Amino acid sequence: MDRPQDPKASTEILSWLAQALRALVRTEICIAYAASGTETLHILSPRSLGRKDIHQIVSTLASLESREEAAWEVILLNHRQLGELPEFVSPGLRRVMPIPLSVSGNQIGVLAVATWDELPGPRSFSALKRIATEVGTALQALWSAVARERDKLEAILHNLIDGALLVSERGDILCANQAAVKLVGLRKTTSGWAFPDSQSHPPVLQLLRDAEASHQREFNRIWRWEGNPRQVLGIKGRRIRDAEGRDWGWLVQVRDITQSWYAERFRNDVLSVASHEIHTPLTSMNDAVSLLLEDGTEGLNAKQRHLLELLQRDIARLTGLVERLLDLSRYDWPGYPVERRQYVDVARTLQNAVDSIQHRAARKGLSLVTVINEDLPQVQGDRDRFLQVAQNLLDNAVKFTPVGGLVEVGARRDGNEILVWVRDTGIGIPEEYHEWIFEKFTRLYADDEDEEDQAEGYGLGLSIAKSIVEAWGGRIWVESRPGEGSTFRFTVPLPSAQPEPQAGGTGGDEGLGGSR
Repeated sequence: MDRPQDPKASTEILSWLAQALRALVRTEICIAYAASGTETLHILSPRSLGRKDIHQIVSTLASLESREEAAWEVILLNHRQLGELPEFVSPGLRRVMPIPLSVSGNQIGVLAVATWDELPGPRSFSALKRIATEVGTALQALWSAVARERDKLEAILHNLIDGALLVSERGDILCANQAAVKLVGLRKTTSGWAFPDSQSHPPVLQLLRDAEASHQREFNRIWRWEGNPRQVLGIKGRRIRDAEGRDWGWLVQVRDITQSWYAERFRNDVLSVASHEIHTPLTSMNDAVSLLLEDGTEGLNAKQRHLLELLQRDIARLTGLVERLLDLSRYDWPGYPVERRQYVDVARTLQNAVDSIQHRAARKGLSLVTVINEDLPQVQGDRDRFLQVAQNLLDNAVKFTPVGGLVEVGARRDGNEILVWVRDTGIGIPEEYHEWIFEKFTRLYADDEDEEDQAEGYGLGLSIAKSIVEAWGGRIWVESRPGEGSTFRFTVPLPSAQPEPQAGGTGGDEGLGGSR
């Protein structure tokens, strides 16, 4: 690429050149310009013009371009509409000089300089032509430098394994590598690349529009096609700003994750089946031990009873682990159907989570504080799963906060989302662990953590919470420093419509998994 291909870019260059010439020339001049490949003629004039003046400019440039005068749409910048102009004004334009502009031997447009007076000496039209030519030469050097840098960028992009696209705010594809063309199914047009309209290709443009509508600056989605051949793509998008902080487009990364996705799905299926197979005998064992403890106490000595109680506790621990593994297998793959038909009363559900942890917090002398807006709108989902996420975060906060500390639970509306947080004054988490702690079987240990807490922990709570929140389309993250406590936050998108209030109740919590 050695010259500007986009007529819009050529028009912007000519606009800049017109402003530069007006600044260089001390006398009043009228400037008109049109980019090659466009049907628009822009006229910039400090004085009023008549239709005869417009005709003089258009006819001069039309002869240079070898086109009909009527082929141009005339736009008067900072002036009245063309139909409002008088036929003549005095004084009228005396001279109009056309200047063809080229970059690398390719004409990018034409420019006309007109004046109401003769320009003597150095301000003559020949001087203006020389200035325009020199500016054109400078533009050629500048564009060549830009082209070389773009060629380097394109070389890097084309050698990436992942697909990469730059998309403008209007949805135009500014740049795409070959991997993106193949994975997204881009089609070639006269002006570049365009998104496909087939359902067998990922709806990248729709994902960008959805992200803009929900005011998201980045997104991470998985797209599946069960046709032939089967395909699973991971699609990440991030909004890009210019040096002045203005949004100008999106960087989209597309990766083929078909093999890893189906391998993970197979692993989850095996884990789910195995967990179910283990869960059944554990239930039978627990029932048998419970019967022995309840009905066979007369034939048991103290040691035998103690061993049965230890067995019952171990069975309960294993049952808890199996249930967590089952949760993980359900939410850890994107095909799991997320409950969205019911509505969750966020304030009440969070209060239930606080009530469930109240006894443990009191034993450690912790202060439990709630900052929950009672008029929060409801969210769509599964109440039990929402409660599970909140309880996991509260459980960690109580576990890692020293005696006499504070745990705060809060929730508020944040745009099109509900933001929930759990803050504590505990030991804190080093920054390098902020992502790691959401991985499976990851644990941090508190200095004063008792044996019961250590025995019950499997490092699955945060991983399950992350899977549940992301299945809803939300986000979860931590803000923490060692010695300064931690704040876990998660978001849940709001539905487009709220439910109608139900007669005789609060309307929204019943039937979401049973009363608790």
